[in-house]
Amino acid sequence: MKKQTMSERPDTWAAMLSWLATHRNEAGYSVLAFVMSILATSRNKKARWTDRIAGALMCGILCFFAKPTLTAICAIFHWNFPPELCWPVSAAVGYIGVDSLFAFARQKFGLNDSKEEADADGS
Repeated sequence: MKKQTMSERPDTWAAMLSWLATHRNEAGYSVLAFVMSILATSRNKKARWTDRIAGALMCGILCFFAKPTLTAICAIFHWNFPPELCWPVSAAVGYIGVDSLFAFARQKFGLNDSKEEADADGS
């Protein structure tokens, strides 16, 4: 059986476009975080472009799930969740970056390696 290409299967494009239309808000959160991350890391010229793009992609992936994550967190603490909160959270995640967020989470939960702490002290 011959493998069909995408040009021979127009229903594939229709399915992709309908999925994107259904998730346009989530895609918007991702794009906002991606752009903010690129802009924030472009200020310091120490990072290489590959590192900037990788960080921006991680921010975008993280923010794709901003709405369900914030909904769950707000439900746990019995807070009222306004969906418009996802936009500033996505911008903040992009600006702060995933490296800083993960370092903060590791510190909060006590997951830092003793080797990393020794290297940070210069020992």
